[in-house]
Amino acid sequence: MNYVKELNAFYEWLETNPLNSGAIVLWYTLMAVNNKTGWKGEFTIANMALQAKTGLSRQQLDRARTELITSNRIIYKKSGKANKAGSYSIVSFDTQNAHKADTGRTHDEHEVTTLVKHKQNKTKLDDEDKARTRDSQNPFIFFEQEGFGTISSFTAERLGSLIDDFGEEKVLRAMQESVLNGARNLKYVQAILNNPKAKGGKANEQKYRRGVAATTEPRTDPLLGDRVGWIKPTTRR
Repeated sequence: MNYVKELNAFYEWLETNPLNSGAIVLWYTLMAVNNKTGWKGEFTIANMALQAKTGLSRQQLDRARTELITSNRIIYKKSGKANKAGSYSIVSFDTQNAHKADTGRTHDEHEVTTLVKHKQNKTKLDDEDKARTRDSQNPFIFFEQEGFGTISSFTAERLGSLIDDFGEEKVLRAMQESVLNGARNLKYVQAILNNPKAKGGKANEQKYRRGVAATTEPRTDPLLGDRVGWIKPTTRR
């Protein structure tokens, strides 16, 4: 299972198959757990551990798990023994796509002409280029590829909040800037997004400073022949 491809596929899948926030956090958490197991076909984790990792209550966890099951994103087998963790399996997007390709395949593939094969190869290359472009425009994929760390449930929720507040494009630019500055963490990204310079730019700041300087600059009064805007020191006798 390709971790980055699965994250990207899930991100795109959500556009037409919306889930509640609890189910999204649970999916990212299960992916992180499965990644640590070395991508086993089936793995176990206790409900208490999932609650601690996701911040969900037991009732919220049950609802989120049911939603992922009905959406065909996971397979869950409840343990028949008390106090024993159930088992999970992640339904890979690659597996689903391969199954669709097999069921839709015709019986006359041997009659495909050289021209059609050429078009298929060109389409495949175009799709790969588009996929790479989508990856570069996806903050979640950018997070993994540029060394910010592994997407956990907490990280996914925090990054999602930044996207909701500032939009994908601004978050991605802030992440790119943090990479250039050698600070690959969301705290630095958020600081960039919250920086007033990012909203008004240095030009506004310099304009503001020029305005302040213009109002405080000392000048000579034409009648008194003295400079105004300054307080002359007085000497005590």
